Amino acid sequence: MYCEWHTLIISDDLSKQAQAYRQMSLVFRRP
Repeated sequence: MYCEWHTLIISDDLSKQAQAYRQMSLVFRRP
């Protein structure tokens, strides 16, 4: 149970990082 919870937290953190990375790339992408 603890292992599953830990994995859920990690995957959620990774998804947040990926979303932030996408937003950063959109902001810094100048036409």
